[in-house]
Amino acid sequence: MIVRFPIILHAFSACALALVLGCSGATINDPPLTDPFELSITTASGGIINQGEALILNVTGLQSGEYPVIAQVLDSQSAVVSQARLTASSNGRINNFILSYDLGFFDTSGDGRLAPGNYTVRVNATAGTITGNISVPAAPDGPMVWGCDIDGNLSNAFLAGEPVFFSAESLTPNTVYRAWPVDDRRAWNDGDIIKSWQADAPSIIWPIEIPEYVEVTTDANGDVDPTQLLPYATKLLVGITDQFDIVIDAEPFAVFNVDTDAVDGQIPTGVVVQEELPDGPLYAELASYSNYTYSNEFKVGEEVNIWLNPGFRLNDFSMYVLKYILYHTELWADGTPLEDITGGAELDAIQIGCINEGLVLAWIIDQIGEYDVLLDVNGNGIYDEGIDILDGGPDGPGFTVTD
Repeated sequence: MIVRFPIILHAFSACALALVLGCSGATINDPPLTDPFELSITTASGGIINQGEALILNVTGLQSGEYPVIAQVLDSQSAVVSQARLTASSNGRINNFILSYDLGFFDTSGDGRLAPGNYTVRVNATAGTITGNISVPAAPDGPMVWGCDIDGNLSNAFLAGEPVFFSAESLTPNTVYRAWPVDDRRAWNDGDIIKSWQADAPSIIWPIEIPEYVEVTTDANGDVDPTQLLPYATKLLVGITDQFDIVIDAEPFAVFNVDTDAVDGQIPTGVVVQEELPDGPLYAELASYSNYTYSNEFKVGEEVNIWLNPGFRLNDFSMYVLKYILYHTELWADGTPLEDITGGAELDAIQIGCINEGLVLAWIIDQIGEYDVLLDVNGNGIYDEGIDILDGGPDGPGFTVTD
């Protein structure tokens, strides 16, 4: 969840050049690959792999709409510790896919988590197999901030009413910083203006105890021990306080500096505010364009993506969630088998603690009709009411496709 700004790392397999020259498994009737078959491993903002960051995968040179593209992370013993089953875009790419979250925050690897250590990233596709190596450091080597509990343990979500804490490391020693809870955004760049929630919210509904920012002084190591950011997580403003980023900011204040400042939440959301799980079926917006804009209407030829920062705390889930697009059903009965109509369900790892689901391309639309989107949260291939999540609500399809 924490994303920093170091230098970029590209990784290519030894067979990548040969694949470009034609050693793929494609037949002569397949459409040509418009890009070299290449793998780029980086962070959300581009950089070496640093502790706390999200691992971002980009692949080029795939078939248009190819499925399945299998992406895996293997440990030093060649055991798969994180994986995904993906669909390529219309131009034959996997774009900015989050393969693993919160690097190095765990003592052990597996089920989507990466402890400090050395790993291989492997992508299997029609063009062949390509690999790259990464190393997750045991400690951060640059500015870093994360949401946490009072003991400093990583927390990606807080129940409404719970106090919100943050910790930071590798900042400038003995320096005054401001920690801001800010509107969630998908990219932080050098020179960006930092504004608190209050800057865009009606002040009359903001309790006086909700601060604009918290001011702290780093210790001699450049660290900040767990410090309260908010007296309680709030969902007063739907769409603003439901999810937010945490920015820690040195002078000049209110201007993001990639060399001294840090953000919890670049492509991933920093922190999600959640409610207790409601009774009955679970509904949420799921179908989206690639710019994270949810929609209930698409046209043939457009691409449907799926993502979710759940507003409720899920109790029964798998570390890998399946994403289905199905023909619309008026009433989903508990126990109904799931049959994806796009060639197969996508699969990827969740973000631990909040069960966030990153943006994943699910379908390049090729027919009109009414469709539902379903997150198979426990990954068992059937609809479980109160566990799995349906797009929209009970009064219509998840989305409609027209010419």
